[in-house]
Amino acid sequence: MIENPSGCVDPRSRPLILHNQTNEYAMVYSGHRCTGRILAVVHPGGRTTQEFGSSVFIA
Repeated sequence: MIENPSGCVDPRSRPLILHNQTNEYAMVYSGHRCTGRILAVVHPGGRTTQEFGSSVFIA
């Protein structure tokens, strides 16, 4: 669990399991350091599991 995230986060765990408990949208990227394709956009309060997700950007 990462508390008060902002910017790009590389959790380095597979699958990437995201529970967005922020007030911002979270974008899951296929590459590290928020590069590559956007695999999912998770609204505040939303959840996703991404087998190939490598990083997350939170505004």
